[in-house]
Amino acid sequence: MTWPSRFWYVGPSISETIFDAGPPPRHREQFVAVYTADVAPMSTGLIAFQQVEDTWLRFASIQTDSADRNKAVASAQQFLALSQAR
Repeated sequence: MTWPSRFWYVGPSISETIFDAGPPPRHREQFVAVYTADVAPMSTGLIAFQQVEDTWLRFASIQTDSADRNKAVASAQQFLALSQAR
């Protein structure tokens, strides 16, 4: 194929894309579908990590509350023992 014939073969397809302001809508839909398929698994993994972190923070908060309550009970028992000794 000679260069002039290549120009006439490729030229109209390039000008069609340029003058139509981008690729046809079916290409956009395909791009969105591929992008969604690629991004969805990553976002699912991030959501799973976020849920694990939230659960871990709740667990740490419950442990802190439990330790505070145990200190309060020990303090109350000590107060009771002192007041009974008086």
